[in-house]
Amino acid sequence: MKDYTFANGITVPKGSRLRSPLGPLQFNNNVYENADEFDGFRFSRLREQHGDNAKYFAVNTSIDYLNFGHGQNAWYSQLALSDGSPGRFFAVNEIKMMLAWTIMNYDFKTKDGKRPADKHLQFINFPDPKAEILIKRKSDLLS
Repeated sequence: MKDYTFANGITVPKGSRLRSPLGPLQFNNNVYENADEFDGFRFSRLREQHGDNAKYFAVNTSIDYLNFGHGQNAWYSQLALSDGSPGRFFAVNEIKMMLAWTIMNYDFKTKDGKRPADKHLQFINFPDPKAEILIKRKSDLLS
């Protein structure tokens, strides 16, 4: 590794840690309407509004959605194919299959019937991991 100087003169010293601003991008109301509220159908509606625009598919990258990275190494190329292709296509399909199987086979609810309060860790928001969740196999409901 070595120092890197950008065209504008900014130098990043060797060994520096760089981050992408994921939180500020994903909670930016200029990018997503009501960005700070959970909306499970946000990207589905965006695809409907923009004619099924591929920009809003989970596997695609953009400067507004950096979860899988962005730029030259995020896309297939001869270099990427010989070096190992991006796994985001496989990962997204695996996640969708696991989620669909889980929803088809189990019912979930919180013990008190309310959504757990949010916890925050830097730019990550997540439900309280100590919240009690009740899980019941759907086949048990039939017996």
